[in-house]
Amino acid sequence: MNRTTIFTVLALIALVSAGMAVESSSPYAVPNGLLGEKSGPGASIDALGDIIGTIPCDPPGANNTWEGQAWANGELILFKNIGPYPYSSPPQFYRINPQTGAVIAIVNLPFTGYVTDGCFDGTNLWIVQWSPVSVIHCVSLTGVEISSFPGNLGAWKSACVAWDGAYLWAGLNAEWYNTRLHKYSTTGTLLLNWTSGTAVGWYLGSEISMQAPTGSNLYVVDDAGHTIKRLNIGATVTVVEQTASPAAVPDQPTGLTFDGEYLWHGGAYATQGLIWKIDDGITTPVPNLTVTLTPVNPPIIIPATGGSFNFNASIANQGGSPATFDVWIMVQLPNLTWYGPALGPLSLTLPASFTLMRTRTQSIPATAPAGSYWYEARVGTYPSTVIDTSGFAFTKSAVGNGMMIGDWSNSGEAFDFGTAAPTSAPAEFALRGAYPNPFNPATTLSYVLPEAGLVNLAVYDISGQLAAEIVNGWREAGSHVAQFDGSRLASGIYLARLTAGNVTSVQKLVMLK
Repeated sequence: MNRTTIFTVLALIALVSAGMAVESSSPYAVPNGLLGEKSGPGASIDALGDIIGTIPCDPPGANNTWEGQAWANGELILFKNIGPYPYSSPPQFYRINPQTGAVIAIVNLPFTGYVTDGCFDGTNLWIVQWSPVSVIHCVSLTGVEISSFPGNLGAWKSACVAWDGAYLWAGLNAEWYNTRLHKYSTTGTLLLNWTSGTAVGWYLGSEISMQAPTGSNLYVVDDAGHTIKRLNIGATVTVVEQTASPAAVPDQPTGLTFDGEYLWHGGAYATQGLIWKIDDGITTPVPNLTVTLTPVNPPIIIPATGGSFNFNASIANQGGSPATFDVWIMVQLPNLTWYGPALGPLSLTLPASFTLMRTRTQSIPATAPAGSYWYEARVGTYPSTVIDTSGFAFTKSAVGNGMMIGDWSNSGEAFDFGTAAPTSAPAEFALRGAYPNPFNPATTLSYVLPEAGLVNLAVYDISGQLAAEIVNGWREAGSHVAQFDGSRLASGIYLARLTAGNVTSVQKLVMLK
Protein backbone atom coordinates (compact mmCIF):
# COMPACT_ATOMS: atom_id res chain seq x y z
CA MET A 1 0.00 0.00 0.00
CA ASN A 2 1.56 3.37 -0.96
CA ARG A 3 1.68 6.31 1.43
CA THR A 4 -0.97 8.33 -0.47
CA THR A 5 -3.45 5.49 -0.09
CA ILE A 6 -2.51 5.13 3.58
CA PHE A 7 -3.26 8.81 4.19
CA THR A 8 -6.68 8.45 2.53
CA VAL A 9 -7.66 5.35 4.50
CA LEU A 10 -6.41 6.72 7.81
CA ALA A 11 -8.25 9.99 7.25
CA LEU A 12 -11.51 8.02 6.84
CA ILE A 13 -10.77 6.06 10.00
CA ALA A 14 -10.13 9.26 11.97
CA LEU A 15 -13.36 10.83 10.65
CA VAL A 16 -15.41 7.79 11.60
CA SER A 17 -13.73 7.61 15.01
CA ALA A 18 -14.49 11.25 15.74
CA GLY A 19 -18.12 11.02 14.62
CA MET A 20 -19.46 7.81 16.18
CA ALA A 21 -18.71 5.06 18.66
CA VAL A 22 -16.40 2.39 17.26
CA GLU A 23 -16.59 -1.24 18.32
CA SER A 24 -13.48 -2.07 20.33
CA SER A 25 -13.29 -5.53 18.73
CA SER A 26 -12.45 -3.96 15.36
CA PRO A 27 -8.75 -4.26 14.50
CA TYR A 28 -8.88 -0.66 13.25
CA ALA A 29 -10.70 0.81 16.24
CA VAL A 30 -9.51 3.52 18.56
CA PRO A 31 -10.35 2.45 22.17
CA ASN A 32 -13.46 4.20 23.42
CA GLY A 33 -12.86 7.31 25.51
CA LEU A 34 -9.27 7.91 24.34
CA LEU A 35 -9.67 9.87 21.14
CA GLY A 36 -9.56 13.57 21.92
CA GLU A 37 -8.97 13.13 25.67
CA LYS A 38 -6.03 12.95 27.99
CA SER A 39 -5.63 9.56 29.58
CA GLY A 40 -3.33 7.82 32.00
CA PRO A 41 -1.89 8.45 35.47
CA GLY A 42 -2.18 12.08 36.54
CA ALA A 43 -4.34 12.98 33.55
CA SER A 44 -6.37 15.46 35.58
CA ILE A 45 -3.33 17.59 36.37
CA ASP A 46 -0.89 16.71 33.62
CA ALA A 47 -0.26 19.25 30.86
CA LEU A 48 0.53 16.91 27.96
CA GLY A 49 -0.99 18.48 24.85
CA ASP A 50 -1.53 21.96 26.24
CA ILE A 51 -0.77 24.39 23.43
CA ILE A 52 2.03 26.76 24.40
CA GLY A 53 2.11 28.60 21.06
CA THR A 54 2.10 28.26 17.30
CA ILE A 55 4.11 29.41 14.29
CA PRO A 56 2.84 29.70 10.71
CA CYS A 57 3.45 26.88 8.24
CA ASP A 58 2.46 27.00 4.58
CA PRO A 59 0.74 23.95 3.07
CA PRO A 60 3.33 21.84 1.22
CA GLY A 61 1.64 22.15 -2.18
CA ALA A 62 -0.22 19.74 -4.44
CA ASN A 63 0.99 16.11 -4.17
CA ASN A 64 3.52 17.09 -1.48
CA THR A 65 3.55 16.36 2.27
CA TRP A 66 5.31 17.51 5.41
CA GLU A 67 6.43 14.44 7.35
CA GLY A 68 8.77 14.42 10.29
CA GLN A 69 10.47 17.08 12.36
CA ALA A 70 13.76 17.50 14.20
CA TRP A 71 15.29 20.11 16.48
CA ALA A 72 18.85 21.03 15.49
CA ASN A 73 21.01 23.82 16.94
CA GLY A 74 18.02 25.93 17.94
CA GLU A 75 16.25 25.50 14.59
CA LEU A 76 13.15 23.51 13.70
CA ILE A 77 13.73 21.05 10.82
CA LEU A 78 10.76 20.05 8.63
CA PHE A 79 11.00 17.21 6.12
CA LYS A 80 9.11 17.59 2.83
CA ASN A 81 8.20 14.96 0.24
CA ILE A 82 7.92 16.08 -3.38
CA GLY A 83 5.17 14.23 -5.28
CA PRO A 84 3.28 12.92 -7.08
CA TYR A 85 3.48 9.21 -6.29
CA PRO A 86 5.81 7.30 -6.64
CA TYR A 87 7.86 10.26 -5.33
CA SER A 88 10.78 10.08 -7.72
CA SER A 89 12.16 13.50 -6.72
CA PRO A 90 14.63 14.08 -3.86
CA PRO A 91 12.83 15.00 -0.63
CA GLN A 92 13.96 18.14 1.20
CA PHE A 93 14.35 19.51 4.67
CA TYR A 94 13.53 23.07 5.65
CA ARG A 95 15.45 24.92 8.36
CA ILE A 96 12.83 27.00 10.18
CA ASN A 97 13.15 29.90 12.62
CA PRO A 98 11.07 28.63 15.57
CA GLN A 99 10.27 32.16 16.70
CA THR A 100 8.69 33.33 13.46
CA GLY A 101 8.24 30.31 11.17
CA ALA A 102 10.49 31.95 8.56
CA VAL A 103 12.44 29.61 6.27
CA ILE A 104 16.19 29.92 6.87
CA ALA A 105 17.27 27.46 4.17
CA ILE A 106 16.04 24.56 2.03
CA VAL A 107 18.31 21.52 1.60
CA ASN A 108 17.82 18.67 -0.88
CA LEU A 109 18.36 15.17 0.48
CA PRO A 110 20.81 12.87 -1.34
CA PHE A 111 18.25 10.22 -2.34
CA THR A 112 14.85 9.95 -4.02
CA GLY A 113 11.67 8.61 -2.46
CA TYR A 114 9.42 9.28 0.51
CA VAL A 115 10.58 10.18 4.04
CA THR A 116 8.48 9.84 7.18
CA ASP A 117 10.58 11.16 10.07
CA GLY A 118 13.98 12.34 11.28
CA CYS A 119 15.96 13.25 14.39
CA PHE A 120 19.21 15.06 15.25
CA ASP A 121 22.11 13.49 17.16
CA GLY A 122 23.95 16.73 17.91
CA THR A 123 25.94 16.63 14.66
CA ASN A 124 23.90 14.94 11.92
CA LEU A 125 20.33 14.08 10.98
CA TRP A 126 18.96 10.52 10.98
CA ILE A 127 16.19 10.27 8.37
CA VAL A 128 13.68 7.47 7.75
CA GLN A 129 13.01 6.68 4.09
CA TRP A 130 9.74 4.79 3.68
CA SER A 131 9.75 4.10 -0.07
CA PRO A 132 10.71 2.80 -2.56
CA VAL A 133 12.95 1.04 -0.02
CA SER A 134 13.02 1.16 3.78
CA VAL A 135 16.30 2.81 4.84
CA ILE A 136 17.53 4.88 7.79
CA HIS A 137 20.01 7.47 6.51
CA CYS A 138 22.59 9.55 8.39
CA VAL A 139 22.83 12.90 6.59
CA SER A 140 24.79 16.05 7.39
CA LEU A 141 23.06 19.41 7.87
CA THR A 142 24.33 20.33 4.41
CA GLY A 143 22.59 17.32 2.83
CA VAL A 144 25.57 14.96 2.42
CA GLU A 145 24.99 11.22 2.96
CA ILE A 146 27.26 9.86 5.69
CA SER A 147 25.94 6.33 6.23
CA SER A 148 22.77 4.24 6.07
CA PHE A 149 21.32 0.87 7.08
CA PRO A 150 18.14 -1.09 6.22
CA GLY A 151 15.09 0.14 8.10
CA ASN A 152 12.88 -2.93 7.71
CA LEU A 153 12.42 -6.32 9.31
CA GLY A 154 10.44 -8.47 6.89
CA ALA A 155 7.04 -6.82 6.38
CA TRP A 156 7.72 -4.18 9.07
CA LYS A 157 9.08 -0.87 7.77
CA SER A 158 10.51 1.97 9.85
CA ALA A 159 8.26 5.02 10.01
CA CYS A 160 9.87 7.14 12.76
CA VAL A 161 13.19 7.54 14.55
CA ALA A 162 14.34 9.16 17.80
CA TRP A 163 17.77 9.72 19.40
CA ASP A 164 18.42 9.11 23.12
CA GLY A 165 21.99 10.44 23.19
CA ALA A 166 23.61 7.13 22.28
CA TYR A 167 21.12 4.96 20.37
CA LEU A 168 18.35 5.20 17.78
CA TRP A 169 14.74 4.17 18.49
CA ALA A 170 12.62 3.29 15.45
CA GLY A 171 8.90 2.56 15.23
CA LEU A 172 8.02 0.05 12.48
CA ASN A 173 4.64 -0.60 10.86
CA ALA A 174 3.44 -3.59 8.85
CA GLU A 175 -0.29 -3.01 8.54
CA TRP A 176 -2.71 -1.17 10.79
CA TYR A 177 -1.92 -2.10 14.41
CA ASN A 178 0.79 -4.64 13.55
CA THR A 179 3.76 -2.59 14.81
CA ARG A 180 7.17 -3.01 16.42
CA LEU A 181 9.66 -0.86 18.31
CA HIS A 182 13.40 -1.32 17.66
CA LYS A 183 16.51 0.00 19.39
CA TYR A 184 19.53 0.33 17.05
CA SER A 185 23.19 1.21 17.29
CA THR A 186 24.36 3.92 14.88
CA THR A 187 25.75 1.19 12.63
CA GLY A 188 22.33 -0.45 12.33
CA THR A 189 22.81 -3.32 14.78
CA LEU A 190 19.43 -4.31 16.24
CA LEU A 191 19.96 -4.25 20.01
CA LEU A 192 16.43 -4.70 21.41
CA ASN A 193 12.94 -5.03 19.96
CA TRP A 194 9.33 -5.17 21.12
CA THR A 195 5.95 -5.94 19.56
CA SER A 196 3.94 -2.80 20.31
CA GLY A 197 0.67 -3.55 18.47
CA THR A 198 -2.47 -1.83 19.73
CA ALA A 199 -0.53 0.08 22.39
CA VAL A 200 0.66 2.45 19.69
CA GLY A 201 -1.54 2.19 16.60
CA TRP A 202 0.39 3.43 13.59
CA TYR A 203 3.80 5.05 14.11
CA LEU A 204 4.30 8.32 12.26
CA GLY A 205 6.64 10.59 14.21
CA SER A 206 8.59 10.15 17.46
CA GLU A 207 10.83 11.99 19.90
CA ILE A 208 12.56 11.44 23.23
CA SER A 209 12.04 14.06 25.93
CA MET A 210 15.05 14.19 28.22
CA GLN A 211 12.82 15.73 30.92
CA ALA A 212 10.67 12.61 31.21
CA PRO A 213 11.70 9.66 33.42
CA THR A 214 14.07 7.18 31.79
CA GLY A 215 12.09 4.31 30.31
CA SER A 216 8.94 6.37 29.79
CA ASN A 217 10.35 9.26 27.79
CA LEU A 218 9.49 8.15 24.24
CA TYR A 219 6.73 10.20 22.60
CA VAL A 220 5.11 9.00 19.38
CA VAL A 221 2.44 10.15 16.96
CA ASP A 222 -0.27 7.53 16.46
CA ASP A 223 -1.52 8.41 12.99
CA ALA A 224 -4.44 5.97 13.09
CA GLY A 225 -5.63 7.20 16.49
CA HIS A 226 -4.84 10.85 15.70
CA THR A 227 -3.06 11.10 19.05
CA ILE A 228 0.29 11.91 20.65
CA LYS A 229 1.34 9.28 23.20
CA ARG A 230 4.05 8.91 25.82
CA LEU A 231 5.22 5.31 26.01
CA ASN A 232 6.77 3.28 28.79
CA ILE A 233 9.41 0.83 27.54
CA GLY A 234 9.79 -2.16 29.83
CA ALA A 235 9.13 -5.83 29.23
CA THR A 236 6.30 -4.56 27.03
CA VAL A 237 5.39 -1.24 25.42
CA THR A 238 2.59 0.53 27.28
CA VAL A 239 0.96 3.94 26.98
CA VAL A 240 1.58 6.20 30.00
CA GLU A 241 -0.61 9.04 28.74
CA GLN A 242 -1.90 10.51 25.50
CA THR A 243 -3.65 13.51 24.03
CA ALA A 244 -5.43 14.30 20.78
CA SER A 245 -3.37 15.86 18.02
CA PRO A 246 -4.35 19.48 17.31
CA ALA A 247 -4.05 18.76 13.57
CA ALA A 248 -7.65 18.87 12.33
CA VAL A 249 -9.13 15.80 10.62
CA PRO A 250 -8.71 14.92 7.75
CA ASP A 251 -5.14 16.32 8.02
CA GLN A 252 -2.76 13.65 9.28
CA PRO A 253 -0.62 14.25 12.39
CA THR A 254 3.01 13.61 11.48
CA GLY A 255 6.08 15.34 12.87
CA LEU A 256 7.17 15.45 16.51
CA THR A 257 10.33 16.90 18.04
CA PHE A 258 11.55 18.23 21.40
CA ASP A 259 13.32 21.56 21.94
CA GLY A 260 14.53 20.79 25.45
CA GLU A 261 11.36 21.99 27.15
CA TYR A 262 8.42 21.57 24.76
CA LEU A 263 7.26 19.32 21.92
CA TRP A 264 6.67 20.62 18.39
CA HIS A 265 4.07 18.99 16.16
CA GLY A 266 2.52 19.43 12.72
CA GLY A 267 0.28 17.89 10.07
CA ALA A 268 1.11 16.37 6.69
CA TYR A 269 -0.90 18.96 4.73
CA ALA A 270 -0.77 21.94 7.16
CA THR A 271 -4.46 22.57 6.47
CA GLN A 272 -4.60 25.00 9.41
CA GLY A 273 -1.35 26.68 8.36
CA LEU A 274 0.22 26.04 11.77
CA ILE A 275 2.88 24.15 13.66
CA TRP A 276 2.07 23.68 17.34
CA LYS A 277 4.37 24.05 20.33
CA ILE A 278 2.86 21.85 23.04
CA ASP A 279 3.63 20.81 26.60
CA ASP A 280 5.22 17.39 27.09
CA GLY A 281 3.42 16.86 30.41
CA ILE A 282 6.61 16.64 32.48
CA THR A 283 7.41 19.31 35.06
CA THR A 284 11.15 19.47 35.68
CA PRO A 285 12.82 22.41 37.46
CA VAL A 286 15.30 24.02 35.09
CA PRO A 287 18.70 24.66 36.77
CA ASN A 288 19.64 28.32 37.09
CA LEU A 289 22.83 28.12 35.03
CA THR A 290 24.83 30.76 33.19
CA VAL A 291 27.88 30.43 30.97
CA THR A 292 30.25 33.22 29.90
CA LEU A 293 33.03 32.98 27.31
CA THR A 294 35.57 35.79 27.15
CA PRO A 295 38.36 35.93 24.54
CA VAL A 296 41.76 36.79 26.03
CA ASN A 297 43.08 39.03 23.23
CA PRO A 298 40.31 40.23 20.91
CA PRO A 299 39.92 40.78 18.04
CA ILE A 300 40.94 37.27 17.00
CA ILE A 301 42.27 36.87 13.45
CA ILE A 302 43.60 33.44 12.46
CA PRO A 303 46.10 33.40 9.55
CA ALA A 304 45.81 31.10 6.55
CA THR A 305 48.38 28.76 8.07
CA GLY A 306 46.16 28.21 11.12
CA GLY A 307 46.66 29.23 14.74
CA SER A 308 44.94 29.32 18.11
CA PHE A 309 43.31 31.64 20.59
CA ASN A 310 42.82 31.63 24.37
CA PHE A 311 39.58 32.23 26.19
CA ASN A 312 38.20 32.19 29.73
CA ALA A 313 35.11 30.12 30.47
CA SER A 314 32.89 30.84 33.47
CA ILE A 315 30.04 28.49 34.40
CA ALA A 316 27.81 29.47 37.31
CA ASN A 317 25.13 27.55 39.19
CA GLN A 318 23.05 30.37 40.63
CA GLY A 319 20.44 28.04 42.12
CA GLY A 320 19.97 26.93 45.69
CA SER A 321 20.81 23.26 45.11
CA PRO A 322 23.51 21.29 43.25
CA ALA A 323 23.02 21.05 39.48
CA THR A 324 24.16 18.32 37.09
CA PHE A 325 24.31 19.31 33.44
CA ASP A 326 26.33 19.19 30.20
CA VAL A 327 28.60 21.84 28.73
CA TRP A 328 29.76 21.88 25.10
CA ILE A 329 31.09 24.30 22.49
CA MET A 330 29.84 24.66 18.92
CA VAL A 331 31.36 26.71 16.09
CA GLN A 332 29.27 28.44 13.42
CA LEU A 333 31.21 28.34 10.15
CA PRO A 334 31.31 31.12 7.51
CA ASN A 335 28.57 29.29 5.54
CA LEU A 336 26.35 29.55 8.71
CA THR A 337 26.34 25.79 9.38
CA TRP A 338 27.47 24.48 12.78
CA TYR A 339 30.55 22.37 13.49
CA GLY A 340 31.20 20.56 16.72
CA PRO A 341 31.24 19.96 19.50
CA ALA A 342 34.71 21.54 19.54
CA LEU A 343 34.67 20.79 23.28
CA GLY A 344 32.56 18.21 25.08
CA PRO A 345 29.88 17.34 25.77
CA LEU A 346 31.19 17.26 29.34
CA SER A 347 28.99 16.27 32.29
CA LEU A 348 29.47 18.57 35.30
CA THR A 349 27.97 18.85 38.78
CA LEU A 350 28.28 22.19 40.55
CA PRO A 351 27.31 23.01 44.15
CA ALA A 352 24.66 25.63 44.84
CA SER A 353 25.71 29.25 44.29
CA PHE A 354 29.05 28.21 42.81
CA THR A 355 31.09 29.52 39.86
CA LEU A 356 33.63 27.42 37.95
CA MET A 357 36.24 29.23 35.84
CA ARG A 358 38.71 27.74 33.39
CA THR A 359 41.19 29.00 30.78
CA ARG A 360 41.25 27.10 27.49
CA THR A 361 43.01 27.22 24.12
CA GLN A 362 41.26 26.53 20.82
CA SER A 363 43.34 25.50 17.81
CA ILE A 364 42.17 26.39 14.30
CA PRO A 365 43.66 24.30 11.46
CA ALA A 366 44.99 25.68 8.20
CA THR A 367 42.28 23.75 6.37
CA ALA A 368 39.46 25.78 7.96
CA PRO A 369 37.74 28.05 5.39
CA ALA A 370 38.26 31.81 5.37
CA GLY A 371 35.58 34.09 6.80
CA SER A 372 33.74 35.04 9.98
CA TYR A 373 33.05 32.49 12.73
CA TRP A 374 30.97 32.43 15.90
CA TYR A 375 32.36 30.45 18.86
CA GLU A 376 29.58 29.45 21.30
CA ALA A 377 29.45 27.63 24.64
CA ARG A 378 26.19 25.95 25.69
CA VAL A 379 25.00 24.54 29.01
CA GLY A 380 22.03 22.21 29.46
CA THR A 381 21.46 18.62 28.32
CA TYR A 382 23.36 17.73 25.14
CA PRO A 383 22.41 18.13 22.36
CA SER A 384 18.99 19.76 22.38
CA THR A 385 18.28 21.25 25.83
CA VAL A 386 20.07 24.60 25.98
CA ILE A 387 19.67 26.64 29.18
CA ASP A 388 22.20 29.37 28.42
CA THR A 389 24.77 30.31 25.76
CA SER A 390 27.67 32.70 25.40
CA GLY A 391 30.09 33.31 22.58
CA PHE A 392 32.30 35.61 20.57
CA ALA A 393 33.37 36.14 16.98
CA PHE A 394 36.68 35.38 15.31
CA THR A 395 37.95 35.56 11.73
CA LYS A 396 40.14 33.41 9.56
CA SER A 397 41.84 35.85 7.22
CA ALA A 398 42.54 33.67 4.16
CA VAL A 399 41.69 30.34 2.59
CA GLY A 400 43.76 27.42 3.78
CA ASN A 401 43.71 24.10 1.98
CA GLY A 402 39.96 23.62 1.54
CA MET A 403 36.82 22.85 3.56
CA MET A 404 38.15 20.00 5.71
CA ILE A 405 37.85 20.98 9.36
CA GLY A 406 38.23 17.71 11.22
CA ASP A 407 41.51 18.41 13.04
CA TRP A 408 40.46 21.03 15.60
CA SER A 409 41.70 20.58 19.17
CA ASN A 410 40.79 22.21 22.49
CA SER A 411 43.15 22.16 25.47
CA GLY A 412 43.81 23.87 28.78
CA GLU A 413 42.53 23.66 32.33
CA ALA A 414 40.45 20.55 32.86
CA PHE A 415 36.80 20.67 33.89
CA ASP A 416 37.41 17.84 36.38
CA PHE A 417 35.22 19.11 39.18
CA GLY A 418 32.80 17.18 41.36
CA THR A 419 30.01 18.18 43.72
CA ALA A 420 32.25 19.89 46.25
CA ALA A 421 35.33 22.08 46.32
CA PRO A 422 38.75 20.36 46.53
CA THR A 423 39.45 19.10 50.07
CA SER A 424 43.21 19.74 49.91
CA ALA A 425 44.88 22.92 48.74
CA PRO A 426 48.53 23.82 48.18
CA ALA A 427 50.29 25.35 51.14
CA GLU A 428 51.42 28.53 49.37
CA PHE A 429 50.80 30.78 46.41
CA ALA A 430 53.22 30.27 43.50
CA LEU A 431 53.74 30.94 39.80
CA ARG A 432 55.59 27.72 39.05
CA GLY A 433 56.91 28.70 35.66
CA ALA A 434 56.39 28.18 31.96
CA TYR A 435 56.99 25.22 29.68
CA PRO A 436 58.56 25.39 27.20
CA ASN A 437 60.72 28.42 27.96
CA PRO A 438 62.23 29.69 25.62
CA PHE A 439 59.22 29.08 23.35
CA ASN A 440 57.89 29.76 19.84
CA PRO A 441 55.19 31.04 19.74
CA ALA A 442 53.20 29.55 22.68
CA THR A 443 53.89 28.29 26.18
CA THR A 444 51.94 26.94 29.15
CA LEU A 445 52.06 28.77 32.49
CA SER A 446 51.26 26.87 35.69
CA TYR A 447 50.37 28.27 39.09
CA VAL A 448 48.90 27.18 42.43
CA LEU A 449 46.53 28.94 44.82
CA PRO A 450 46.19 28.11 48.54
CA GLU A 451 42.65 29.51 48.56
CA ALA A 452 40.00 30.60 46.09
CA GLY A 453 39.92 34.22 45.00
CA LEU A 454 40.21 36.74 42.21
CA VAL A 455 43.25 36.09 40.02
CA ASN A 456 44.96 38.13 37.34
CA LEU A 457 47.64 36.62 35.10
CA ALA A 458 49.10 38.98 32.50
CA VAL A 459 52.19 39.21 30.29
CA TYR A 460 54.17 42.45 29.84
CA ASP A 461 57.03 43.42 27.56
CA ILE A 462 60.28 44.76 29.07
CA SER A 463 59.04 48.36 28.76
CA GLY A 464 56.13 47.54 31.05
CA GLN A 465 53.46 47.58 28.34
CA LEU A 466 50.67 45.01 28.62
CA ALA A 467 51.14 42.34 25.94
CA ALA A 468 48.34 39.92 26.92
CA GLU A 469 45.88 39.35 29.75
CA ILE A 470 45.48 35.60 30.13
CA VAL A 471 43.37 35.19 33.28
CA ASN A 472 41.17 37.74 34.98
CA GLY A 473 38.54 36.29 37.29
CA TRP A 474 37.67 33.90 40.08
CA ARG A 475 39.65 30.68 40.48
CA GLU A 476 39.31 27.88 43.04
CA ALA A 477 42.13 26.75 45.30
CA GLY A 478 44.44 24.25 43.63
CA SER A 479 46.69 23.85 40.61
CA HIS A 480 45.96 25.65 37.35
CA VAL A 481 47.44 26.04 33.88
CA ALA A 482 46.99 28.79 31.31
CA GLN A 483 48.12 29.15 27.72
CA PHE A 484 50.04 32.16 26.38
CA ASP A 485 50.12 32.56 22.60
CA GLY A 486 52.70 35.11 21.41
CA SER A 487 52.17 34.59 17.68
CA ARG A 488 51.27 38.28 17.20
CA LEU A 489 54.24 39.53 19.21
CA ALA A 490 57.90 40.08 18.40
CA SER A 491 60.74 37.94 19.72
CA GLY A 492 62.18 39.08 23.01
CA ILE A 493 61.94 38.96 26.78
CA TYR A 494 58.54 39.17 28.50
CA LEU A 495 57.39 39.07 32.10
CA ALA A 496 54.43 36.99 33.33
CA ARG A 497 52.85 38.50 36.45
CA LEU A 498 50.38 36.59 38.64
CA THR A 499 48.36 38.53 41.20
CA ALA A 500 45.93 37.06 43.75
CA GLY A 501 44.73 39.35 46.51
CA ASN A 502 47.76 41.25 47.82
CA VAL A 503 50.30 38.69 46.58
CA THR A 504 52.23 38.92 43.28
CA SER A 505 54.64 36.54 41.56
CA VAL A 506 56.68 37.25 38.40
CA GLN A 507 58.26 34.88 35.86
CA LYS A 508 60.61 35.75 32.96
CA LEU A 509 59.62 34.44 29.53
CA VAL A 510 61.81 34.25 26.42
CA MET A 511 60.19 34.05 23.00
CA LEU A 512 62.43 33.09 20.07
CA LYS A 513 60.98 33.17 16.56
